Amino acid sequence: MPDPSVVPGGVLVDVLAVRVPSYTRQVLNGDLGYDLPVPLVPGPTCIGRVVAVAEDVFGIEVGGVVLCNSLYSSAEVLGSPDEILIGWTGTGTAVRCFEQD
Repeated sequence: MPDPSVVPGGVLVDVLAVRVPSYTRQVLNGDLGYDLPVPLVPGPTCIGRVVAVAEDVFGIEVGGVVLCNSLYSSAEVLGSPDEILIGWTGTGTAVRCFEQD
């Protein structure tokens, strides 16, 4: 599998640690029905070191340590107070459908 590359508006992060919730076993063995992509770093939140930053991203530098949270607030992007939960619940075909809209 080729190494990932940074995309416009993106940041590439080398994962150092993940939060492993109590229901992780049910997610990974398919009991909860998530469509998980492979490879996968299990856990909805991680801490990592930035290894690449797209040219159009500001305020984040290579080498910095960041928290990657699976909860995004659309108020930052769309001006709406709605929140979108991603992570395990927004993987696989769910994300592909969302990205196509």
